[in-house]
Amino acid sequence: MKSILAPTDFSNCSINAVHYAADLAKQMNAKIILFHAFHPPVMVSEIPDMYSITELKQIQLDTLNQLAAELKVKHGTNFKIECICESGFAVEEIQIFQEQNEIELIVMGMKSVGQFTERIIGSLTTTLMYKSSCPILSIPENYKFKPIKKIVLATDFKDPNPPIIFLSLVNLIEVFGAHLYILNVAKNVVEMIETKNTVTEEKYRTAFQTIPHSTHYLKNDEVIEGINHFVTIEKMDLVVMLPKKHSFWDKILNEPNTKKIAFHANVPVLALNVNN
Repeated sequence: MKSILAPTDFSNCSINAVHYAADLAKQMNAKIILFHAFHPPVMVSEIPDMYSITELKQIQLDTLNQLAAELKVKHGTNFKIECICESGFAVEEIQIFQEQNEIELIVMGMKSVGQFTERIIGSLTTTLMYKSSCPILSIPENYKFKPIKKIVLATDFKDPNPPIIFLSLVNLIEVFGAHLYILNVAKNVVEMIETKNTVTEEKYRTAFQTIPHSTHYLKNDEVIEGINHFVTIEKMDLVVMLPKKHSFWDKILNEPNTKKIAFHANVPVLALNVNN
């Protein structure tokens, strides 16, 4: 892996994710890019004695450089850190930078504070999960880095071209020597039987033939409860999902109790986009 992009708005949640990204960069021999996008609320030229865009950008860049210095003190100097600051809306600026540079992973924070607020605060991360062609790794607030040994991939086995989608996941598994648990949660026995032995399931086996993996089926009326139960009982270190529109992902995002959602709980979530 060449570069990991770590956007930050300097909140505690995003800075925690930046520290996770630094640890991950060391493990994967990658460069970490600290990224901040700011959007002035009004035209600065209309307010006397207000900073210019250039001055505002330099102030934010200085803060990024200070954060980079703190990372080097805490995590060492055996990995490269670059600081980038842009003026504009965060989603658009992150996408533009990712598409124009060799970014292979974006690491962002996810704050959980309640059902409604979760949706609002998490909107930047979840929006990028839908839009970005780059994998997005969301880190729960206060979650600290530890080696990734157990990964669960929650799927409905309806994903196109699994071997292509999962290249980055296979790379991550190989770096950490992790075991992949492929999980399908069905609401009833009929649905479970229909899911087994499909063409896509066979493609999954082909995609992961070089790494340790196992396939698991779980019956639960609530998909989210099933995923969370598996994550808790099996002590997973990472949840992987595919944010497809109008399918499995939408069912998860539209659950009435969002606090039950795995990626709003206690482990990081890796979103691999299949829409780009």
